Amino acid sequence: MGLGVEYKAMTAWFRRMLRVASFVAVAGLSGCGEWPYYYWQATTGEMEILIQRRSVESLLADAETPPGLRSRLMLADRLRRFAEGELRLPSSGTFRDYADLRRPFVTRVVFATPELSLEPRRWCFPVVGCLAYRGYFDDREARRQAESLRREGLDVHLSASPAHSTLGWFADPLLNTFIDWPEGRLAGLMFHELAHEKFYIPDDTTFNESFAEAVSRIGVERWLERTGQGEALSRLRRDWIERARFVEQVEAVRERLTTLYAGPSTEAEKRSGKREIFANAVLEAERWDGKPGDPEREATRRAYGRWWRDGINNAKLISVGIYSAWVPAFLGILEENHGDLEGFYRSVQALAELPMEARNERLRGGTTVGSERR
Repeated sequence: MGLGVEYKAMTAWFRRMLRVASFVAVAGLSGCGEWPYYYWQATTGEMEILIQRRSVESLLADAETPPGLRSRLMLADRLRRFAEGELRLPSSGTFRDYADLRRPFVTRVVFATPELSLEPRRWCFPVVGCLAYRGYFDDREARRQAESLRREGLDVHLSASPAHSTLGWFADPLLNTFIDWPEGRLAGLMFHELAHEKFYIPDDTTFNESFAEAVSRIGVERWLERTGQGEALSRLRRDWIERARFVEQVEAVRERLTTLYAGPSTEAEKRSGKREIFANAVLEAERWDGKPGDPEREATRRAYGRWWRDGINNAKLISVGIYSAWVPAFLGILEENHGDLEGFYRSVQALAELPMEARNERLRGGTTVGSERR
């Protein structure tokens, strides 16, 4: 009987590994030329997550589970149920397991642009479409790729991601990389990742990430209101105000650069203008940091100030726009639907069915399909 159980376990494991290989191949994580190692690190990275995971149910039943982890898993389970029941997000296997990867992030994410352009380098795959970034489980390979892109003369930004989504191909687990986050941030991350399973449009990274970020914000507000955490919600709203100011500054810099890059100046003049624009942006951030306010807002401002001072280039700028560009428009769509999530999702679905140019025009104008402002 023990042998039968072991055989079933091995068979289940083998099937999971086949599913990993299928996902990597079909999603386009494999390829030719420079990509063989990318295929390998993507496959082994996903396998590591699947091998390390344990069900939340079993961990809660295990007397040896540390009390701190037990408390966080219980919170995450309540958040998942809230997402499914109240936010109408997919009831999948996502976040029903937990894995400790023994590192502070899941993937390194590479962004790249030309030196004198804000058009991101895109990597295209059969299922997920073209993405404005590429993620690596292997930190060394990510850094090698970043250095290779720099040698091509591109602006490159390398960031660490605490989570990733397989869009429902696998039951993505909770991870040590974010399980200890403050409640509002944990809720926001979980709602964001589940939103990717609700809607995902190939070839439109900004739509996908902005939608998920908007759902995250909607969900966190409703969760904190439902659980009577008014003070935490007030703090979070203040953070969102600071975030909006930061995004406005990024967009202002983007606009100045767009005008510069499209102008008649020589390349040397454009490089000089680029340096001047970035230097002025850092000075502006420092002036904002110095404004008086409550300690929490000052800490947030300092964090955004460090973002500018730690080095800025085109690729770092686009990494912000991808996640923020359409968030106000999506929140406006919810308002048009009087806070009704089912109506909100129907409007988003209608948008998703439009060609990208028409979809972006709708989002710029703040209107949804079939609903014109009067």
